[in-house]
Amino acid sequence: MDATINCGKPVVIVGAMRPATAISADGPANLYQAVQAGVFPESKNRGALIIMNDRIGAAYYTQKTHGRSPFFSQGHHSY
Repeated sequence: MDATINCGKPVVIVGAMRPATAISADGPANLYQAVQAGVFPESKNRGALIIMNDRIGAAYYTQKTHGRSPFFSQGHHSY
């Protein structure tokens, strides 16, 4: 996304690991955090950001590291 979007506006990617029918569904909280990150002035000019598991990271460096658990690795590039 960083290569295709050339502007200073924040681009926030959000998702959920647990279904909406789960007791502790994480989708609504992740969406709320994505909106907060999108309006935060420091989110400008950082490229695409990803919000998952109460973390904000650069989407370019974020990868799924475990197939059955909600583990994402952002290396040293999380905020």
